[in-house]
Amino acid sequence: MSDSTGITRVIAVVNDAGSAGKTTTTVTLAALIAEAGRSVLVVDLDAQANATRWLGVDPDSVAAGSGAVLLKEATVAEAAVDTNTPGVKLLAGGDALKHQRVELGRVTGPEQRLRTALRGVAVDVVLIDCQAGAGELYPLTALVAATSVLTVTLPGPKELEGIPRVEDMIADVADAYSPALTLGGIVPCKVPPANRGRLYADAVAVLREAYGALVTPVVRDSVAAVAAYDHREPLTAYAASAPVTEDYRAVLAHLQGRGVL
Repeated sequence: MSDSTGITRVIAVVNDAGSAGKTTTTVTLAALIAEAGRSVLVVDLDAQANATRWLGVDPDSVAAGSGAVLLKEATVAEAAVDTNTPGVKLLAGGDALKHQRVELGRVTGPEQRLRTALRGVAVDVVLIDCQAGAGELYPLTALVAATSVLTVTLPGPKELEGIPRVEDMIADVADAYSPALTLGGIVPCKVPPANRGRLYADAVAVLREAYGALVTPVVRDSVAAVAAYDHREPLTAYAASAPVTEDYRAVLAHLQGRGVL
């Protein structure tokens, strides 16, 4: 199933709040997909550049990153760099995205720049890691380019309130640009063990009751993910058999079973 860009899947990973596991999900899914022999392009649209660093790239060493592509200063082929993970290429994020955001505000149709840039790019999957905030330009740009959307959430009542805001943005983008765009999955991340209390289990139960099969298997809270980032290695390399890595394998299988990836 290819879209108009000729790419099998373009997945925007977005959420309304930060520190919910968005970058961990993006990088780990990219590594797992590549491990299975498919080519992946990660697009880092976050000035914090956590995905860029996690994939072993110093954002300050990159001549042209994702922002340069959006400004048409470089093509995807020119800007994409190798990473620490075979089969995964990267359009780097970094501080430059802050002033590039201002420049993009002066051009016509900035929200469509990424979709245009990805046309004809020969990879199997694109995963777009965005800054938090459902109403910002970079998440909007990602959604316009996407064939499907993933969101992540912490297992708490307050955090679950952000999902309808993501849904509203998807609906707006579908109405204006991409009628087929849908929410492809909700990944509950950093889920504490059962002995930490019923609040978290209850929140996941509420999530499943509301969204059914859209909700993937949960990803447990784990220090291994923090350590993997610190060592600049994906979980598949740093802790291949850790429970959190197995959780992400289950997430990927669930998304593949639903035709999202």
